[in-house]
Amino acid sequence: MPETKIRLLQTSFFKFMYDGTHMPTVTDIDLPRQEYEKIDHDNGSREYSRESQGRLQFGDLTIQRDVHKDMSTKFYDEFDLARKTGDTSTIKKPIMVTVKDQEDTTIWTLKFTGTWVKSYSPPTLSSTESTTATESFTFSVDYMESE
Repeated sequence: MPETKIRLLQTSFFKFMYDGTHMPTVTDIDLPRQEYEKIDHDNGSREYSRESQGRLQFGDLTIQRDVHKDMSTKFYDEFDLARKTGDTSTIKKPIMVTVKDQEDTTIWTLKFTGTWVKSYSPPTLSSTESTTATESFTFSVDYMESE
């Protein structure tokens, strides 16, 4: 009988791609929540009102990354562009998160489309701690698919 391999989903084995570019300094990803829109149908009477399911909506995707001297400014540039243009339809980019197992085999791929940098949180600096400075970016997500 062949041996069964258990491929565990480890939260530490992932690859983050933004607009086709691997971003190796991303250390944490908070995946977006998914929920269906609730539509209330009211005909004027409380007795006969009902609810139905609307379209699927996605929450925000938030990443954290280590701050270091030679890191890419791509996220800052995109955030600045969103602030300056105000028209997000022209600046939306794809994101792909690939989750790996211990043997570096892809076990789950998430593709996000219509994303744009919605907010930026700079690092907190402290003279009493010796931890790595991290910053976070929040992305608005139009659609997500899983493979």
